Amino acid sequence: MAINIASASTLLSSSILLLLIASCSSTRFGFPTGSGNVLTSGQELSTDKSLSIGNYNFAMQRDCNLVLYENDIVLWASNTPKRGSNCRLLLQSNGELQIISDLGALVWRTETGGEYGKYALVLQPNGNVVIYRSPVWSTGTHTQSKTVNAAPKNSVSQNP
Repeated sequence: MAINIASASTLLSSSILLLLIASCSSTRFGFPTGSGNVLTSGQELSTDKSLSIGNYNFAMQRDCNLVLYENDIVLWASNTPKRGSNCRLLLQSNGELQIISDLGALVWRTETGGEYGKYALVLQPNGNVVIYRSPVWSTGTHTQSKTVNAAPKNSVSQNP
């Protein structure tokens, strides 16, 4: 039986996501279910609500600005203040993340819409916010480990 690589990869990604969503254990996507750091397809984050884990807070503010904080420091923002009021953040079933005003107007979106299915937006413990089916979108704010880059052994250095 021949299986093409793209189909196998999609099937594997979908299967893993389905297992994570369907899991009845005390974790969701590898994080405690009580932590409030996951938004799944069709769910929304209303005004003045947030996802949080550790020192990180991903907040839908009253002024329609979606902001990622580490403690009180802004790491990322949608830059949409005053483009509406009482907005809500919605993760669509095609993987697109949208900010919608109280009047129903589209304020902002990730423009990542793809196949319909089960997606999850996860605020990770490292501060990165990622939409998963396979990773679809990210704030790019994950913290880097602090290591010194040393030349590999048996390498030859060249002086400039």
